[in-house]
Amino acid sequence: MGSVDRNSLVNEYEDRWLFSGRLLRVRRSSAQFISARYLNYNLHTESFTKRVHSVAVGQPMASLNTQILRAVEVVLPPLREQRAFSAILMDVDALIRSLGALISRKQAIKRAATQQLLTGRTRLPGFKRVWETRVLGHHLRFLRHGSFPRSFLSPSGKASGGVKCLHYGDIHTSECVYLGPAATALPTLAEDHAKRLDRLRDGDLMFVDAAEDIGGVGKSVEIMGNEGHQLISGLHTIAVRFRNAVLVNGFKAYLQFCPRFRDHLERLVAGTKVYTTKRAHNATAELRVLPPTEQLAIATVLSNMEVEIAALKHRLVKNGLIKQGMKLQLLARAVRLPIPDGLEGEYHGA
Repeated sequence: MGSVDRNSLVNEYEDRWLFSGRLLRVRRSSAQFISARYLNYNLHTESFTKRVHSVAVGQPMASLNTQILRAVEVVLPPLREQRAFSAILMDVDALIRSLGALISRKQAIKRAATQQLLTGRTRLPGFKRVWETRVLGHHLRFLRHGSFPRSFLSPSGKASGGVKCLHYGDIHTSECVYLGPAATALPTLAEDHAKRLDRLRDGDLMFVDAAEDIGGVGKSVEIMGNEGHQLISGLHTIAVRFRNAVLVNGFKAYLQFCPRFRDHLERLVAGTKVYTTKRAHNATAELRVLPPTEQLAIATVLSNMEVEIAALKHRLVKNGLIKQGMKLQLLARAVRLPIPDGLEGEYHGA
């Protein structure tokens, strides 16, 4: 039905607004009965969306007009209760905004720390050894991967048995630089088709070989927590097993953020609409390699930052769900807010 239910509250005390011909402007008839902010919260509910969609007209693009919108009913509690309702949700909105801002700051700090630590511009305390330049191809082995499209695989949880298959789409959508098959929903490939493919193990690095934008070139995940699981590399992936003496487990996931490695891949990438890389591109890359102990220290610092950011994102989602639950409870009158002086009043339609 398009976006006919989209709406926003503008500052009622600001008269310098221009509205396009595709917008409907609604102004409350009386401030004595309706709180503009309460009305705005009410208009951002699933029930309002359904009511609007039920009366919108036109195909294939739904549309509204003022006459149709006037017929949409909104239940209004007493004004004091509207204001109390809005104050509570405004506090939750403020918390959500502050969490979002904090996440952005933490992400910016992590990006800066990643650049500083992986280029050697900043060294962690106690590390002074000179970094050695290595050609990566001298210290890796490419693993046999499958080339089956996703439609050939069984969705996660839909079939018993089989071998978990890491598809390039799962790498692109991963928000974490590490991937554990036990904690990740992955499609499966039948045993018969997976016989000749190498099984992945902890520390193996999985690159995508195709990306729709230059930022996705070199995207990878490091396999962690794979003990007791069978996992293979699937379509449009490059599976690499490095010598641990050169790149240690836990640090390999951050290879994709090394500017020298990224610049190398981006110079060799092919394609216009889809950017593709090859095994040879990874093998010919030269990298200033850190001592193993420094790699582990850097990986620990960066992964701790990621854990903190993930926890904040979880809080953000949780608070969003709490807000939705509060709004539904209050609008459905499952919970009524206490109003001073016994002025609870009755709900009215408008």
